[in-house]
Amino acid sequence: IMVQIKNNKNTRIIYSGKDVDNWCEVTGNGKFVVYDNGADIFVTKAFSKNKGIKISTGQSCRPCASPDNNVGWLPSPHNKYKIHDGLTGKLLFDFLAPENEEIYRLNWSNHKNFAVHMFGSKNNQRINVRKISNGKNIFIGHGWDPDLWVGYNE
Repeated sequence: IMVQIKNNKNTRIIYSGKDVDNWCEVTGNGKFVVYDNGADIFVTKAFSKNKGIKISTGQSCRPCASPDNNVGWLPSPHNKYKIHDGLTGKLLFDFLAPENEEIYRLNWSNHKNFAVHMFGSKNNQRINVRKISNGKNIFIGHGWDPDLWVGYNE
């Protein structure tokens, strides 16, 4: 896992383990890395050589990182994201999918209380922008990739 620093000729290794398989994200404050090793989700401190804390339990995918210290992962079935504290690995809460939907992928905005996720089923791709604190939808639109969403000004 590498992060580019201001001088674009240099890169800095955050986690040098060989276990990173599919996905990884760095928290917005740069303190934690959440990653998928192909079987489980781990969170580790940035610039640590330790594997970190396993936060998933069984089948898991799609790690995500918030602007602050929180990280999450998507269990199967895809009806919630499990949100953890990056430092301790402690489960903080489940961010539930709206009724009759699944969460395909979650992405925090640059504001820690807002996230966007994609629901896609039977050609009905929908983007939901929601408050993390209460799960309330504040915008529903059509689209595919929650990574394209940047922020929301409350």
